[in-house]
Amino acid sequence: MMMDGDALARRLGIDLFRSRACASELALWWRLTGNTLAKIAERSDGNRAA
Repeated sequence: MMMDGDALARRLGIDLFRSRACASELALWWRLTGNTLAKIAERSDGNRAA
């Protein structure tokens, strides 16, 4: 995580557990979206798009 869990909780105005759960869900979404975009960027001949 780029930000400490306590600092994130204070910024969001929520408890530590919820702030970490939010960060975890966001990280998972980011990873899955990145993987999907990488697959879309591949060409039909198997070469990655430049």
